[in-house]
Amino acid sequence: MCERTCSHCGPSMANFIACVAEQANCTERETKAILESVRKVLQEQLENGQKVKVSGLFTAVAVYKDGRAARTKKCFGKTVELPPKAPHTVVKLTPSRKLCVTRAGSE
Repeated sequence: MCERTCSHCGPSMANFIACVAEQANCTERETKAILESVRKVLQEQLENGQKVKVSGLFTAVAVYKDGRAARTKKCFGKTVELPPKAPHTVVKLTPSRKLCVTRAGSE
């Protein structure tokens, strides 16, 4: 177990890289380079419309969202039309069942 996973450290990329480097027994610089390479490959595959499955971690797929009209009900029940949201693509991540965790005290 990594020493940097204590509750007061917080979830930062630097802490994550340090923990992975410690677990893999390599330098933080090497770990950062590997993670950046993984990010680039994932991004390229998603941009090409491919479904990406990282066994034991997650499945990622790029999903196209159509534009839609937006409304707000801020003005005491009066509906104010807002400009429509532009069509865009989002990444949908589905965690692996192996990745599911239970928090301490939530039994």
